[in-house]
Amino acid sequence: MPTIAIFHRNFWKSRPSAPAAGVGSSPSMYPIWAASVITMSMSFMGGLIEAMLAFWERMQWAWRVHRQLQIAQLTEPQLAVLERAVTLMLSPHWRDAEQTVAACATTPKFHQPEQWIAYSRAIRADAGQAQNLYRHLAVVQALRAAHPKLTNPELHFLAELAYQGFARIDRRDVKIVHHVTRHIEHPKTLVTH
Repeated sequence: MPTIAIFHRNFWKSRPSAPAAGVGSSPSMYPIWAASVITMSMSFMGGLIEAMLAFWERMQWAWRVHRQLQIAQLTEPQLAVLERAVTLMLSPHWRDAEQTVAACATTPKFHQPEQWIAYSRAIRADAGQAQNLYRHLAVVQALRAAHPKLTNPELHFLAELAYQGFARIDRRDVKIVHHVTRHIEHPKTLVTH
């Protein structure tokens, strides 16, 4: 019996013997039992092909990342940041972070200043949080001035990655970093875009 689509259909149409009484036939002229077997096997094959394509895309991605990491010659702080990022993304907290970001990003009228009143009070009540937010903003402003073609998400992501790298530095090294960066002039006015 031919198995390729049109030949298979024509084979059943040209058969001199009709389906047995009470068995019926499908719209494609297959007996119902044959149509159900073909449909099940096609859906199984479709699912298998989809799974194989998804696996292939994942393997291509893994190969690209592997090659980039081999070529990149990452420093120890960069490797620590990468490890920390992967650890957090694999943690149970990642799903909560995704949902919280999605909810906040789609909050209507969040661009209006009256929406920020409660957050500004929370920042004012926590000096450590305020300092971190303003330091992050200072870094983003400096990066924006140095690299105007970077997008807003890229600027904030770079700043956060660099802070994560800085956070893992041994405290004995921090004095050296402070000594080197002590000469930075802080602008008296904040540049906004």
